[in-house]
Amino acid sequence: MLEVLNLSVKYGDLQVLFDINLSVRDGEIVSIIGANGAGKTTIIKTISGLVKSVSGEIRFLGKRLDKLPPHLVAEMGVMQVPEGRGIFPLLTVQENLEMGAYVPSARKQMRESMKKVFEMFPRLEERKSQLARTLSGGEQQMLAIGRALMGRPKLLLVDEPSLGLAPILAREVFQTIKSLNSQGTTILLVEQDVRQSLALCHRGYVLENGRIVLEGTGSALLGDERIKRAYLGL
Repeated sequence: MLEVLNLSVKYGDLQVLFDINLSVRDGEIVSIIGANGAGKTTIIKTISGLVKSVSGEIRFLGKRLDKLPPHLVAEMGVMQVPEGRGIFPLLTVQENLEMGAYVPSARKQMRESMKKVFEMFPRLEERKSQLARTLSGGEQQMLAIGRALMGRPKLLLVDEPSLGLAPILAREVFQTIKSLNSQGTTILLVEQDVRQSLALCHRGYVLENGRIVLEGTGSALLGDERIKRAYLGL
C-alpha cells in the first residue's frame, strides 16, 4: 500500500532523515520506534505532505505522493492523527468531527461516518456539544482519532497516541488502534512506548538519528537483545 524509497529530509541545512526505506502492506499495523529526535514524526509529516523531502519517493497504491500538497494526499485516503492531538479547542466535539470530513468523497458520507465514530467512542457522542478544550486528555485523543476516521482513510498515520496519557488511558488507545485494524484499517504507528507498539504491530522499524537500523516482525524485535537493552531496560 505504502512505499517509502530512499527518502531524505532536511530542515534548512540540517539533515534529519537519511535514505529511509519502509513499506506498509494492506491490512497491517506497522510501527516506527526510536528515541526523541530520531525523526519519527518527520517521516509521518513527510508522508502527509506537511514536510517536503530533498530526495527519494513516497508511493501510495502505486502513485507518487511526495510531490502533492497535504489536501491532495488526504483526498487519496491518507489521514493523520497528529502528535499532541491537534484538535480545534474552540469548536465543539461534533464540529471537530465534521472538520475531518472535508474531503469531498468523505463529506458525502458524513452522517454514516459520524454514526460509526460515536459507536466506537460513546463518550464523544455524550459530549458532542461540548467545546473540545473541555475534554480530558484521553477524550481528546479519541476525538483526534475520530476526526481522522471521518475522512474515511485507506491508510491511517498515528503519531504518538499515548503522549501525555495515564497508563490506563494509553492502553485504551492502543486497544482502539488494534480494533480499527481488525476492522480493516491499515495503520502506520509512531510511538515512544516501545513495548506496547511492538506488541501491537505486525512489523516494525527502529529509527536512530534519522536512519533505519533494524526491522522485523513486532515479536522478533521485542525479543531482540539490542531492543531490550536500548529501549526496555532489560
